[in-house]
Amino acid sequence: MKNLQLFTMKNLHLIGGLAADFDAQLKTAVRDCRERPGMKKPREITIRLRCEPHENGDDVLVEVTTGNKIPTKCAETYRMMTTAQDGLKFNPDNPETTQQTDFLEE
Repeated sequence: MKNLQLFTMKNLHLIGGLAADFDAQLKTAVRDCRERPGMKKPREITIRLRCEPHENGDDVLVEVTTGNKIPTKCAETYRMMTTAQDGLKFNPDNPETTQQTDFLEE
């Protein structure tokens, strides 16, 4: 058992895949900041530890997860017309109307 190490913040990156997961979460947050600089809500990255006793009474089960909170992306609101088959039709060229905008010049 020479490979056992005291679990601390300094060696947290040794937990399988945690460093790569954190790096991916960080890239996602940075990319979102660059793509939506007008969105002032903060992007959060979390590392969560969950500890629970093992049935033997001496050990502890530790789960380490990473996650993020990125503000939701909202597309423009479109006015849509219902169909007889309970579907929806919309005008992709004008989100405010359900009128067709075909103008044929002769």
